Amino acid sequence: MSDPSDFVSGTIDDLLLSMAAGLVHAQRQLDQLQTVDALGHPGPTYQVPYLDFDLRVTAQFVTDPGLDQKYASKALAPGGSRHLVMRAIQPADTTLEGFKGEIVSNLRGRFVAVPPNAGKPPLVVTTAVEQLDERHHGLRVVVRTALGEPVPGLEVHFNLDAALSVTLSAADGVVITDLQPATVLAQGVVLTDAGGLAQTSLATSTAAPEPAGTSIVIAVDVAGRLEHLVVVAP
Repeated sequence: MSDPSDFVSGTIDDLLLSMAAGLVHAQRQLDQLQTVDALGHPGPTYQVPYLDFDLRVTAQFVTDPGLDQKYASKALAPGGSRHLVMRAIQPADTTLEGFKGEIVSNLRGRFVAVPPNAGKPPLVVTTAVEQLDERHHGLRVVVRTALGEPVPGLEVHFNLDAALSVTLSAADGVVITDLQPATVLAQGVVLTDAGGLAQTSLATSTAAPEPAGTSIVIAVDVAGRLEHLVVVAP
């Protein structure tokens, strides 16, 4: 009787993710190769541009307590104690306890290396703070490509970073434990317009102001790139 642990268990994504993890590990090893020679001249670099795979596997339904425990907390786990397990075709047939049926499948595909930002020019993010009045500040973010083209329709996330505000304020001798509840952003998520501009505003309260000199940090997330804006309370 074969041990179910010898199989790749679950859905097909288990098998694909296993191959993808191996590919990522191989590329990281290539990235660590020496890129300059003894004289400091640039050396060759290596990249895996794609990986084709063609697998023939058998799929069987089995019952196994170990698999029950492994997938007990997974939302997509099969119902009951029946599990679909896969492995490469073996020369001889194998029988498993609880076997309900067998499927023979060919899995073909290709993993392709994709350049950063899907091959598009990298983004250039410019931020600015403008004081509107004593208790209001405008926050501006302009997103363009490295070629100077505006990027419209891109989500820009604005979030107050209370923890970093406490740390920066303490460095300036201002002791706070948190930002005031009345310190708020007008909008948290803004789409860039036709010119690549996204803007919102920060408001502090006159009734419950931040202590003078408090550094109010706003984290700005643009396509996974994190920027920080700082407004100093009057």
